[in-house]
Order: sequence, then structure tokens, then C-alpha cells
Amino acid sequence: MTDKTDFSLAQPAYRLTPEEIATQLSTDLIQGLTKQEAKRRCDVVGENTLEGSGGVSIWKVLLRQVANALTLVSTSPMLDDLTFKGPSNGNVPLIRNNRLGGRWSHHRNYNL
Repeated sequence: MTDKTDFSLAQPAYRLTPEEIATQLSTDLIQGLTKQEAKRRCDVVGENTLEGSGGVSIWKVLLRQVANALTLVSTSPMLDDLTFKGPSNGNVPLIRNNRLGGRWSHHRNYNL
């Protein structure tokens, strides 16, 4: 391997063949990097680690899930059905919400 310290490509990777990429990065498609070359590159560019605290908060995941528009559209008919107790078809609240959502979207798009 060469004593190369710049690991960038001459062109975007999608324009190159795998062989050209391997040549430009001074590696082998079959064998990969040798242990010595991997250590040298680690010394040059540093370890491949993620920055940050590392943990994912279950509350953030739950909030993102609940705030997802599809979840809101899916759960709002259920809440509507539970709120307005009575004999109703499960599709009625869904159709009502789709109509309201469509009207709101139409109003927002055409009344700028």
C-alpha cells in the first residue's frame, strides 16, 4: 500500500467502478486492508466512533411515534368512537377525519 493520507475519491463513488474505488483508496476488494494499514489509517484519521451520549431516550422515541401524522390519523377515529359513544360503524369516524383532513389540506394549498 502507498503512504497515502488523503482518502477522498477523484469523482463521486457512483461514477466509478468498484475496482477504481479500491485502487484510489489503496485497498483490495477481496482481502480488504491489512492490519498494519488499518492501524495506520486509524492513527491518521482517528477511530470511527459516534459522537454524543450514545443512548436513545424511550420518551423521545414515543413522542416521535405519537407525533407521526399517520399515527394521529389512525388513532383519531378510535378516540372519536370512544368519545361519542353510540352505535357507529368503525369506518364512519375514519371517513369523517379523511374529509376534514382533505378540506384542511385543500384550504391550505389553495388559499395562500
